[in-house]
Amino acid sequence: MVVAPLDPDGKLLFVTQFRVPCGAAMLELPAGTLDTHDGTIEDPLLAAHRELEEETGYRAGTMERIGGFWSAPGFSTEYLDALPGHGPAPGRCGPA
Repeated sequence: MVVAPLDPDGKLLFVTQFRVPCGAAMLELPAGTLDTHDGTIEDPLLAAHRELEEETGYRAGTMERIGGFWSAPGFSTEYLDALPGHGPAPGRCGPA
């Protein structure tokens, strides 16, 4: 899943990730995989809230799933649920 955290001014919150294939740091939207617990796949909405705080230190005031997409259908089976997050504010640990 991928989160598009929007602040009250409509600005997106990105993370910087070093990507070996590119040999550089890239700006990306916070994203992650769905965890599996006892054979049950994590709900994308719960995962989105978890990943946003893990990667940025922010929590979204509201978030909802608006759909999804295949990230690179020519060579990957990765499907991403898309979730805009509105009103991000510092979480328990503050900004990352």
